[in-house]
Amino acid sequence: MTPFKHLMQEAAFSARYCANKQGVSVETIYSWLQGKRNAPEDVLIWLQKEIKHQTEVARDMVRDNIPPCARTRQGVSRKYYAMVDLNAE
Repeated sequence: MTPFKHLMQEAAFSARYCANKQGVSVETIYSWLQGKRNAPEDVLIWLQKEIKHQTEVARDMVRDNIPPCARTRQGVSRKYYAMVDLNAE
């Protein structure tokens, strides 16, 4: 398994999402996944940072007892915070 494929699986990103974020074609992503070409070092570093961010967000959600339905890939839904603010009154 290539380092890129391992990181992609750990991050749970689709090839399309990664291609859009990196500004490359989906075919390029597949060539990195299959080991036909090596992914650039900066892409591997980006994936590592994304995984670290996901881990921090997940830890914060568990700590703050945020329900799974309020979770998004980027963090916590704005609707959840709006709902919590309304219930605080």
